Amino acid sequence: ELTFEYCSAVLELPTGTELWRTCDAGSFRFSPDSRSVLGADAYLDGFGHSFAEVRDVRDGEVLRRFEAGTVFDERWNDQQSFLVSMQTNAGSNELLRVDLDPASMEVLESSAGTPGDPDGIIRLGG
Repeated sequence: ELTFEYCSAVLELPTGTELWRTCDAGSFRFSPDSRSVLGADAYLDGFGHSFAEVRDVRDGEVLRRFEAGTVFDERWNDQQSFLVSMQTNAGSNELLRVDLDPASMEVLESSAGTPGDPDGIIRLGG
C-alpha cells in the first residue's frame, strides 16, 4: 500500500532548530511582523482547499481558522488580518477579510457563480 504524508515545519534559521511541525496544514506564509504563519490544509483534494488558518510561529498553536465553502487562495492583508478568496457551497465567489482579534470577517467583494465552476473566482494575484 502506498502512503503519502505532506508535513511542514517552522525552523529557526540561525540554529536550524525545528520549532514545530505539522502534517495538518502547510504552504505557510509569515505575517508581516513574523509572529504568525498563514497556511491551508495540507491535502488539496479536488476543487480547492477546505480551510485556511493562522498559527503562532513559536509553537504552532492555531490562533484562527477559516473553514467554509472552498478556499482558493489566502494572503496576509496586514499583521492582524488575512484575505481569503473562496467559493460558497451555493456558488457565490467571495473575497473576505478575516480579522484575528476580534475574530470577525468582512466580505470585500462578491460575484454570482455556479458551485464547482472556476469561472468568476476572485484571484488574489502575485
